[in-house]
Amino acid sequence: MLIFLNSYPNIALTFWILLNIIVIIYTIKFKPYQKGAVNIRDIIVDINFMIIHIFSYPFIDDQLNADDKDILGWIILVACLLILL
Repeated sequence: MLIFLNSYPNIALTFWILLNIIVIIYTIKFKPYQKGAVNIRDIIVDINFMIIHIFSYPFIDDQLNADDKDILGWIILVACLLILL
């Protein structure tokens, strides 16, 4: 579905953020895993995905200076690395 939104990156990012919110709510409400640590890990991973998508918004307009791009890039990189832990 998101392939068709290639011309509309704002809509695609908003869709992914809403999807992450739904998954977080589902995980908190229904606790799909027996171990609580797994549920908490999944919530943290989904929050990191939301951070990545939220901080990707400024790159769409391409009106950032190099310093702002570096800072946002590092934030996204740290969020990605936290997912791997």
